[in-house]
Amino acid sequence: MLDYAVHDEQRTIGTAQCIERFVDVPRFLEYCRGCPAHGRTWACPEFDFDPLGIWTSRQWFHVITRTITFGAEQRGRHVDPDDLRSQVIALFAREKRRLRHRLVVLRAGHPGAVPLLAGSCELCERCTRLDGRPCARPEHLMYSIESIGGDVVHLVRELFGIQMQWSDGTRLPEAYHLTVGLLSDEPVL
Repeated sequence: MLDYAVHDEQRTIGTAQCIERFVDVPRFLEYCRGCPAHGRTWACPEFDFDPLGIWTSRQWFHVITRTITFGAEQRGRHVDPDDLRSQVIALFAREKRRLRHRLVVLRAGHPGAVPLLAGSCELCERCTRLDGRPCARPEHLMYSIESIGGDVVHLVRELFGIQMQWSDGTRLPEAYHLTVGLLSDEPVL
């Protein structure tokens, strides 16, 4: 199991400015088409609505970036790629659950707010979309920032001063970053 620490930072940006600087729906929908989750969950494209409408539905975007850091000794170790991959997937799943809970709590305190999660939906073992049925848990459905056209790498670099990093497949980077947010008409959470 990976030993790590987490640190969260939050920034707020007006959605009009966010759209201008960090949203490119056609570009990111095209990226989504290359993802294995594409069309396999209700949180992933293709959609029967214009994703830009989600952005324009609220005035403010409260962005939360969770930085997951690893010690130098752990980063320096060569690890079997399959072991590293499974450990990182488990880490992301654990931290996404924690971030989802945080968004649920925030949304409860801000009626009408729209939460945006990191990555694809993992609530159900098998998504009903695969069977041509509506979402089984629509009240819990959260789109990701990327799935509705948001450029997370650029947003995190510009708003937080963080350069995203990835593993080379055998070693951990200094840090991973999971980015979520809440679209709201309230300028302060």
